[in-house]
Amino acid sequence: MIRALSVLPLLQAMLSAQLANAGTNIVDGILAGHGYFYPPALLPDFGVTDQFGKHAQFRQVLRGRVSLVQLIFTTCSNICPIQGATFSQLQSIIPAAQLAQVQLLSVTIDPLNDDTKALARWLKPFAPKAMWKALRPDLNDIDLVRKLLNQNKNELNSHLSEVLLVDTSARLVWRSTELPSSEALADKLYALLKKINEQADF
Repeated sequence: MIRALSVLPLLQAMLSAQLANAGTNIVDGILAGHGYFYPPALLPDFGVTDQFGKHAQFRQVLRGRVSLVQLIFTTCSNICPIQGATFSQLQSIIPAAQLAQVQLLSVTIDPLNDDTKALARWLKPFAPKAMWKALRPDLNDIDLVRKLLNQNKNELNSHLSEVLLVDTSARLVWRSTELPSSEALADKLYALLKKINEQADF
């Protein structure tokens, strides 16, 4: 018992260090880093319009479902088709019973050129289900989107291919590295859904 108690402070210190290293990192208004965010970081609010022309606030879209968010633009010919294919594969492996709890969001960082018709055309080859939306931020909010979600990269062709996992309260829970696989995204998605459902049952 004495030996067990003596290592407890060490274990607590190690855990604290791990949490600090993986914690929410907001530098000059930029959400930086990968992996889990402790505590989850509330995402910024801004106006968005989906491929059907419906306008809403970003947090309003996020709340109530677990979301996976990627950044794209419709004239991108290298990374974005891969990102679309990843979400297309992901939507096909999510169990039907969980589709109502999940949504996939492709957010353009080129709202000047990506209108609702362009977003719909971009999605069409991927046969999107109802839970997959493409969003166009309001023009006056694009600097905020690029700064916070794209780590201040302003060049379209240098946009990040990471995916954000967001909980039902519009908070960033986890951020992938570049070009994650659909299987890796599914694993993180299922883990968060399990946690949310267990809390609901309790």
